[in-house]
Amino acid sequence: MLKVIMPLLCSLVLSVALAEVKRKGHVHQHGKGSFSIAIQGTQGKLELKSPIDSIVGFEHKPKKPKDVAIYDKAMTKLSSEISKMVIFDPTLNCEIKKDLFETSQESSGNHSDIVVDYNVICGKSPEGTTMNLDFSKTFPRLKEVEISILVGVLQKSAAYTGSPLAVELK
Repeated sequence: MLKVIMPLLCSLVLSVALAEVKRKGHVHQHGKGSFSIAIQGTQGKLELKSPIDSIVGFEHKPKKPKDVAIYDKAMTKLSSEISKMVIFDPTLNCEIKKDLFETSQESSGNHSDIVVDYNVICGKSPEGTTMNLDFSKTFPRLKEVEISILVGVLQKSAAYTGSPLAVELK
């Protein structure tokens, strides 16, 4: 009887674990993140999700003055340098501004994540153009980023692997 129950129990535990990963939307892995782009017409949203270690260099809550300075500098870069990480065709006159950001920490205190939302407004629709992405120039620890794109009727995915990436929005 144990031979029948154990595989069923293992299957149930695995199903629950996979459902939790799916519910959370990602697995916490240092150096990896996700980036979503949704634009309709000339306006849209961008969202960057990552373990905070990939952005700041540590995950603990900053307490020492040195850590506070490092954390503040990284948060400033998330606002001021997004246009260096996400580069639309210059003829579109796109402007990207940070909307909000949220950090979360596991109850164990060992892992922290960050989610940053941006608003983007362009003079013309980016459909049919090329967008360039380069995250690790600003955040060297962010090596891999799964990218989801929805621009008008175009749906696309791409993978950033540490080198500049050109994505055709066609």
